[in-house]
Amino acid sequence: MSLARVLRILRWWQGRLLALSAGILLAMAVVSGLSAAQEAAPEVAGQPTLPAVSAADLWASPPFDAQASGQTDSQWELRSRLTPFGYRLFQQLALTPPPVTGPVHPSYRIGPDDEFVIQISGAVSERHSVVVDQEGRIFLPKAGVLEISGLTFDEARALIQRKLFEFYVGVDITVSLGRLRTIQVWVLGEVLHPGQYTIGGLANVMHALAAAGGIVESGSLRNVRVVRAGQVIAVVDLYEFLITGTLGANVRLQDGDVISVPVVGPQAGVAGEVRRPGLYELAQGETLADLIEYAGGFTAQADVRFIRLERISEDGQRTLRDIALPDRDALTRGEVTIALQDGDLVFIPSVDSARLPAWGDEVRLEGHVLRPGRYQWVEGMTVRQLLERAGGVLDETLMARGEVLRFVSQDTRRVLPFDVSLALQGDPEHDLELSRWDIITIYSVRDVIPQPVVRSAGQLHEPGEYPLTPGMRVRDLIFRSRELTDAAYVSRAELFRAHRTEAYELREVIVLNLERLLQGDESQNVLLEPDDLLMVYGADDLMHVPQVRIAGLVRNPGTYELTKGMRLSDLLARAGGLQAGADPAVARVEIFRRSPHGATVFEADLPAVHAAALGAAAADDADPLLQEGDTVYVRTRFDYASLRTVQVSGAVRYPGTYALRPGERLGDVLERAGGLADDAYLYGAVLTRPSLAEQQQRFIQDLVQSELLYIERERARLEEMPLTADERERRWRALEHRANMVEIMQSRAPQGRVILDVRAGDNELPPDVADFLLLHGDQLHVPYYPGTVLVAGAVYMPEALLYVPGRTIDDYLRQVGGPLRDADLDGIYVIKANGRVETRWTGFSELHAGDAIVVPYRAEFETAAVAAGREEGAP
Repeated sequence: MSLARVLRILRWWQGRLLALSAGILLAMAVVSGLSAAQEAAPEVAGQPTLPAVSAADLWASPPFDAQASGQTDSQWELRSRLTPFGYRLFQQLALTPPPVTGPVHPSYRIGPDDEFVIQISGAVSERHSVVVDQEGRIFLPKAGVLEISGLTFDEARALIQRKLFEFYVGVDITVSLGRLRTIQVWVLGEVLHPGQYTIGGLANVMHALAAAGGIVESGSLRNVRVVRAGQVIAVVDLYEFLITGTLGANVRLQDGDVISVPVVGPQAGVAGEVRRPGLYELAQGETLADLIEYAGGFTAQADVRFIRLERISEDGQRTLRDIALPDRDALTRGEVTIALQDGDLVFIPSVDSARLPAWGDEVRLEGHVLRPGRYQWVEGMTVRQLLERAGGVLDETLMARGEVLRFVSQDTRRVLPFDVSLALQGDPEHDLELSRWDIITIYSVRDVIPQPVVRSAGQLHEPGEYPLTPGMRVRDLIFRSRELTDAAYVSRAELFRAHRTEAYELREVIVLNLERLLQGDESQNVLLEPDDLLMVYGADDLMHVPQVRIAGLVRNPGTYELTKGMRLSDLLARAGGLQAGADPAVARVEIFRRSPHGATVFEADLPAVHAAALGAAAADDADPLLQEGDTVYVRTRFDYASLRTVQVSGAVRYPGTYALRPGERLGDVLERAGGLADDAYLYGAVLTRPSLAEQQQRFIQDLVQSELLYIERERARLEEMPLTADERERRWRALEHRANMVEIMQSRAPQGRVILDVRAGDNELPPDVADFLLLHGDQLHVPYYPGTVLVAGAVYMPEALLYVPGRTIDDYLRQVGGPLRDADLDGIYVIKANGRVETRWTGFSELHAGDAIVVPYRAEFETAAVAAGREEGAP
C-alpha cells in the first residue's frame, strides 16, 4: 500500500473520530441535563394544585421552532406539538367562587331565600331586612304579608315602595337586595366534573363551567348550550370572550338550568410564524383569514409567499397545498379566501427558511468603495454603473480582481471574477451585467497582501503587535505601546531581529539603552524592520533575589524571599500556617535541597516546627535553617481518611459525602449509603473520576490543537491551489464545518466517566463492578428510572420519547419526523444509559430506558483524496 493512500485513510478516520467525539459530548450533556430535570421534578400525590396564571398565559401555547420545522416536507407530525387554544382559561376561573352578593340587573327574578334591605329615612328612620320565604312571600313592617316570588327586581321594588308609602308619610324609602339565594344547575357533557352544582343567584355560564372544573380538551368552546325547561335558550361561543374580551350570550342562570358542553367541533392547526400557534376550533364557514386572526396574526418574520396547507382528503390521503399570498394583508382585505375543514394544518414559514436573499430587487456592494451598501437593481445594470453610483473605489484598491457572488439556487452561489480597472474602462468582458441579489466585493490591497508588523513585550503599558509604517523607529513603537511602566529597567532593552534564508532563520539581538533614547540619543532610535520584537525588561528581571518555596497543606503556598537566618518555622508562618483542619500529628514535612553533588531530601519534626511558628521555642535541629532554592513540602499521611472522600448521590437511601477508607470498594460505599432506593435505575449509574476528566481534557486539547493547525494549513493552501470557484467554495465550506465541530469540542467539558459493566434489569452491582477500587474525589450518581429514550442531532424534532420495550431505532426516529436531509445515516450511534457507545460497526443491541440515539450531521464536503480513497476501496 502506498504512503499516499495510508495518509488518505488516516485522514478519513480522523474526521470520523472528530465528528463522533463532538456528538458524544453534545449528547451526554443533553442526557445529563434531562436526567437532572427528571430528578428535580417534585412528586405530586392526590389532587394536583392548579397554578396561578396571568391573563397573558390563559391562551399561551408552548414556543414553536418555526425555523427548524421549516426543514420538513411533511408537517403532519407538528399537530401533536400544538396546544388546543383556550382551555387554560379555566385553571384560573376554577379558583374564583361564583358571587353571592353584589349589584343585580333590574330583570333579576326574585325567588325564595333572596334578602331585601329596606331603608326608611326622613320623619322616621328605620332599617329592615326581610327574606323571601319558601312560599314566595315577605313580611313588611305595618304593611304585612306581600306575594313577591317570580317578579323582577324592578317590579318587586316598586311594589314594596308603593305598599309602604300607604303607611309612612314624609319619608324616603330605598329598597335593595342583600344576600342572594343560591340556585341549583346541572353542568353536563365534556367538563372535568359533570354533575349538579349549587351556585349563587348572580352566577352566569362561566361560573357554572368553572364550578365543574372547566371544559376538557375534548369539549367544544364554541357551542356551549344553556337549556331551560327543555328548550335551548342560548348558545355561548367562548372564542368571542377569549379573543375580544366580550361575552354577548353569557345569560344569567336560573334554578334548574342545564349547561351542556358537546364534543369539540372541527379543528384546524396553525404553526410557524404566527404570534399564537395552536389548534383552533372552527365555526361554520370560517376561513384561513379567521384562523390567522385567532392566532394573533403573522409575525414580522412570516413569509406569506410559501404558506403550506396539509389536509386529509375524503379518501383518507394526506394532501399538500401551497398558498402564495400577494402580501400580508391579502386575507384581511378578502382578496384571497381559503375555506378550511376539520384536520387542516397550516404552516407559515420564516423568511430565513426559504434560504433566499432577504432583500428584493437590489444588489449589495461591499468592500473598498466610497459608499458600500444596498442599491436598487435595474435591468441591464453593470459593475461600472454600480461603482459610479457608489462614488468609485478608494486608494489602495486591488484593481486586478473583484468578485460578483451570484445566487444560483437555494444551495449554490457562483463566483464571477473581474478586473476592476478594466470594468471601470467599460471592457465588456469585465464590466459584467448584474442580476438580482448579486453581491459585488471590491478588495483592498491589504486584504490580500499581509501588512508587516512589529511587536513589543515586557514593561510597557500596552505591549502587543502593531502595523509597521514607513520610517517607524523604536521610539514610535514605545509610544504606540503607551510608554514604559515605572518598573521598566531603562539601562538595557533588546531588539530581536530575524534574518531568514532558505536554509535557516537567524536572530540578531540589538542592545539598546532606553535612558539615552528618551534623552534624545538618535543612535538608540533604531529604524524598525518587519517582525522586529522589542523586549523591555523590569528591574526585578535582572536582579537576583534568593528564594525558597513551600507547597502542600499550608494556607498560602508559593515562593518567598529567603531572609538571613530564616528557619522552617519562619517560612511556615509566612505561608499562613497549616490549612484549617490539618493536624500536625498526622502530617509530615520534607525539605528538598539541591547541591553540586545532587539533591537531598530530609524530614523535619512538623509538630515542633508548627509550635515554633506559633511562638514556642524549638531546638535548632528540630527547626532547621533554610538555604536558597529549598523546596518545602507539607504532606498528609496516606491513611488519613478525613481528607479522602467520595460522593454518593441520586437514588440511594442515604446520599452524601463519605470518608474513604483505605482499600474501600464501590460495593462497600454503596452499602454504607443504605443501598438502592426502590425506583433506582442501576443500569444508568454514573461513576466519575476527576483525574480521568483531566486526562480527557488533555486529549481533547491535543486533538483540537491538531485540528486547528490542519484547518489553518488547508485554508492557506486553498489560496494557492488552481481550483474552480465552485470547488474552492465547497472546500471552504468543508473547513468551516470542521471548525464548527472543533468549537463544539472546546465548549464541552469532559466528565471523566468510568464505564460500569451493568446490564439493564440489574438490581445489584455485579461482583466485578462491586469490587472496583475507589479513589479520592470519585462521585457515584444513581439516577431514578427515567422512562424515556432521547433522540438528538440531525432530526426534525429532537425530543425525549416515552420508552416502550421492543421498539427499535427506526421506531423512535419515526416519532421525531425522521432524519434531516443532511443527516449522516451511516454515522448514527447510540449512547447507552450505562455509558457505552454502539455504532453500526459494533452492532446495535436492544434499546433501554435512558439510552440516547444520536444522528450526526453529514460533512458538507469530501476532499478529493477521500473520494479517491473510496474508489480504491478505502473505508
